[in-house]
Amino acid sequence: MADLSGATLAGRTMALSELRGHVVVLNAWASWCYPCRSEMPGLASVALATASRGVAFLGIDEQDEPSAARDFASSQHVPFGSLVDSDGRLLASLKVVSPNAIPSTLVLDASGGIAARIIGPATVDELTAVLDRLAPPSS
Repeated sequence: MADLSGATLAGRTMALSELRGHVVVLNAWASWCYPCRSEMPGLASVALATASRGVAFLGIDEQDEPSAARDFASSQHVPFGSLVDSDGRLLASLKVVSPNAIPSTLVLDASGGIAARIIGPATVDELTAVLDRLAPPSS
C-alpha cells in the first residue's frame, strides 16, 4: 500500500503510515459528490463507535474546493481528518481504486494490508461487519 501523505483540510501534514498498527478506514470523498454526501453520516457514526477499539479513519478529499470540503466536513460533524487531493494524485497512487470511483472505501488491517474494498457508498452494516472481524468489540 502506498504511503499517502500531504496536507489535511485542517492544515496539518499527515501520513497514512502514522496510523500503522491500527485498523484504518480510508475513504475517498468530495463535497460535490452526492453519494459521498449521503454516506458520510454513517461513516461518522461508525468512526465514533469504533474509536475505542483502535480503529482509525482517514479521508481523501478528492478534487474538491478546500473551503467547500471544510464546510461540508464541519456541517456533517466528520470526526476524522482528510487529506487534500486537489489533483487526484493521491487516489491514483493507490492503484486499487479508480480515481473516478468515489465514494470508495478501503479497510486496512493493522499491518497496512487491504482487508476490504468497497466501491460506492459504504453502509453502516457492511463496514461494521468488516471492522468487527478486524477489531472485535471488547467483551
